[in-house]
Amino acid sequence: MESKFLDPLFSLAENVLGNVLQKTPFGFSLINGDYNLDFANDAWLDLVQKTREEVIGKSIFSLFPESENQLLPVLENVRDSRQPFYAPEYHLRAMRNGELEDFFYNFVYHPIYTDFGEFQYIACVLLEITDVIGIKNKILADEERLRLATESS
Repeated sequence: MESKFLDPLFSLAENVLGNVLQKTPFGFSLINGDYNLDFANDAWLDLVQKTREEVIGKSIFSLFPESENQLLPVLENVRDSRQPFYAPEYHLRAMRNGELEDFFYNFVYHPIYTDFGEFQYIACVLLEITDVIGIKNKILADEERLRLATESS
């Protein structure tokens, strides 16, 4: 009788968590052991400019072939070491609007294992900061010009 009581609570918690992950303002996805996407929230889809139908069940490397050389070693290390990978201001070249462009992200790849130690997913949390990096680089360049102008006078 007790397990029947817990099942609806688990379903409710699972639905709440799913809704929270779907509506967060940062990109969130789940990559399985075959490097296929099993979940992607709206923010993640917006960042990568793809639809849910284009990504769910597909290999992350078939979606972004230009990034396989950069991402495969990272994902393998996260899975095998069981340690998250944090990448502040991570530079990635990717296709957007039909052109290969430079992007910057703050992201985390975090391994998820069952209570029995079996690998389940790599959770990806992604926040694009390309505009912030552009502003930072402009400020640094302006500071350097000001320093040179001050030194020369």
